[in-house]
Amino acid sequence: MKTIALFLDPKGTVLEVVRAAKRRGLFIVAAVSDESLLTGAPEPYQSAVSCIDQILPVDSWNVSTAQKIVEALRPLGKVECVYSGFDPCAVTVAKLRSEFELPTTSPETLALILDKQRLRTRLIELGLSKINLASQSVADKWNSWEFGGPAYFKPIHGFFSAYVKRCENWEDFKKARSEWERGNASDPVYVKNYVRGTNQYYLEQAFDGELLSVESFSSGGKFQCLGLLSRILYSKNHIVEMGSCFPYPHPLRDKIIATVEKAHALLGFTEGASHVELIVGKSGNVEIIDFNPRFVGADVLQSINNAYGIRIEEQLLDWACGKEVAISMNKPQYSCLQYVLSPEPLRFESISFPGSPEVKFKTTFVKHGANLSSIDRQLDYIGCYLTVMPTFELALSRSRELRSEVKINGYLEGAY
Repeated sequence: MKTIALFLDPKGTVLEVVRAAKRRGLFIVAAVSDESLLTGAPEPYQSAVSCIDQILPVDSWNVSTAQKIVEALRPLGKVECVYSGFDPCAVTVAKLRSEFELPTTSPETLALILDKQRLRTRLIELGLSKINLASQSVADKWNSWEFGGPAYFKPIHGFFSAYVKRCENWEDFKKARSEWERGNASDPVYVKNYVRGTNQYYLEQAFDGELLSVESFSSGGKFQCLGLLSRILYSKNHIVEMGSCFPYPHPLRDKIIATVEKAHALLGFTEGASHVELIVGKSGNVEIIDFNPRFVGADVLQSINNAYGIRIEEQLLDWACGKEVAISMNKPQYSCLQYVLSPEPLRFESISFPGSPEVKFKTTFVKHGANLSSIDRQLDYIGCYLTVMPTFELALSRSRELRSEVKINGYLEGAY
């Protein structure tokens, strides 16, 4: 009988956890709803796709998917590890981990957290938020802007900031709703399936300040903060995130972490990695903007590994297999991750990155010959590079200096 490590829709850096599982001699099964997640994976993650021993296609991550996976795996062997870093899979992961007697946050808690409107309502009830909201059923009846101030148009199931728009007035709202109703032909299948799964939006009061996130890990109800992650925002649209620095030595670090730890306890999030986005207001008040019940995405795994001199994919695998997790965070370096957008629509041929020794990681997301028509969303990144330096300030400033050395198709500078 095989000892199975099960991964649900492994995307990007999750493939490093797949690679770690293969090194431990586990039989790797990937339950996949969209094979482009594997076929389109950039290097170095693409080289881990070959570590997958068997692919189990699934139609969607609905309520019956977990049982179908259990039945499909029963003849293969014993499942000792279940993991995903993908929001659409979170509830199914919890059901499977429960089925295979692995520690997990409850499916009900995860379903609440993933529903952005329900989460905001619950945070207000718990005294953890003062942000107001309006449901689609209310907003669809308006004939003028009745929110009483700026608000964000948000899908109930959010993903990569898709369709999130700041609305200052009635015209902004009508435009955001029209874009939502029309959709975007360039959306990947996995985005369409998840964001459109409920096909509902809501409005959330704008809370202005500094955007950052808390990266943490919970095991047996014990909360451990891995560090704060700053943000680099797109100069043309601050909804679009263009990079980050880790760890972020914010002056209100203790207050920020305490807020997130309290939210974990009151919401009942007891197991697994979490990526909680917050805004710190000018007066120092803190609002949770989003709670993602998974390890931080994009390429921040590379930032954390280079900052702490570890391979955190090993600790993520330990947790996935129900083992005790110990994460070392001694004497950090500082990692600045910078993403690149195209400055104009074009046929993509190449991108070149700085060759400086402080650049510890770089990758390209777009295939040669691709026609880039959408160029201003997080889904439109061409590539990224990671700069590692002894201080936070040096990492950020050196990364900015290196932007001019990035060239698209040999001559164009990137958009930041």
